[in-house]
Amino acid sequence: MNMLEKSMLFVPNRFFADGHEMYVSFNIAGIPRDMSVTAMTIMIPLPEHTSGMLHLHEITQGWDEQLIQTARPAHSLSMSAIPTPADLQEGSCVLTHLAYSWRFRSLENHGVHIILESPGAAPFTVSHMPYILIRTL
Repeated sequence: MNMLEKSMLFVPNRFFADGHEMYVSFNIAGIPRDMSVTAMTIMIPLPEHTSGMLHLHEITQGWDEQLIQTARPAHSLSMSAIPTPADLQEGSCVLTHLAYSWRFRSLENHGVHIILESPGAAPFTVSHMPYILIRTL
C-alpha cells in the first residue's frame, strides 16, 4: 500500500428504497482537486439470506426523493450484474469509471439505480444504506 494513499467513506446525499429497488446518489465533489481517485466502490448491504443478482444502472436524469414515487428517473442499461450468494452480507461494485464525472461534472451526477433480483428476499430498508469507499492519492 502506498503511504500517500487515503481512503474515504461517503454516505448518500439522496436515498430512496422501495422493495427490491433503490435509488442513491453521492456528492464526491468535495474531494480536493489535487488528489487522484484510484478506486471507487459502492458497498450495498443486503437483506439476510438473500441469493440472486444485484443489477446496477447509472441514473441519467435528476430526481427528488420526495417525488420519486410518481416520477421515477431514467437510467442506463444494466451497468453491472453482481451475484449475491445467501451468505453474502454486502454486495459491491467498482464505479471508478464514474469518479471523474461525479467529481468534476456534478450536474451529471444523478447516482445509481439498484435492483435486487431475488425471489422471496426481504426488501431494502432505509436503515441499511449503501455507501461508497474511495481511495485517493
